[in-house]
Amino acid sequence: MLRGEFPSHYGKCDLPTEFRGDENPEELRAQGEALALLYLDQGCPEIEPAAVEMPVEGSIGGVHVRGFLDILDVHGTIIDLKTAAKSPSEISPDYKFQVATYRQLAGAMVNGEARVDTLVKNKTPKLVQLATTVEPCDLEATARLYPLAQRSIRAGHFLPNRSSRTCSRKYCAAWRECQEQWGGRVAE
Repeated sequence: MLRGEFPSHYGKCDLPTEFRGDENPEELRAQGEALALLYLDQGCPEIEPAAVEMPVEGSIGGVHVRGFLDILDVHGTIIDLKTAAKSPSEISPDYKFQVATYRQLAGAMVNGEARVDTLVKNKTPKLVQLATTVEPCDLEATARLYPLAQRSIRAGHFLPNRSSRTCSRKYCAAWRECQEQWGGRVAE
């Protein structure tokens, strides 16, 4: 891993950026810029934002939860931004859980509709927009799972999820500690 700071036009980062040996910071910067310009060209013209990076917080299932809603449009639709290496064909359960959380925390400001806008990092970048309605079963999942997670944390039960697509040396900065504590090998 290469450790160092990657300069930003928005000021100095509080933490150093960590790069793997196979990552080129300049290529990543250029890729990020291309994806941002793509979103500005294809995604943004149809959005009438009411809020951007809106902090939300409250209680779900008796657990204090907070987050940042990426975009809330003037109609009350939640728009969440993601990046991916492959085009999604549906909204993943963890993203559905996230927008259900936002639905509850934003209250009357939202209408129950959500969209996940995914910028796909292919040779030719593209935007995939998938819409969903937050249903009562989605709200029930958050009301049950947040307290379960809280009880597990308080009891000191931290289980690795090695089958998760984000459990890898690429996506998790805590992979060394995870291997040391839980054994096994975190995927490259």
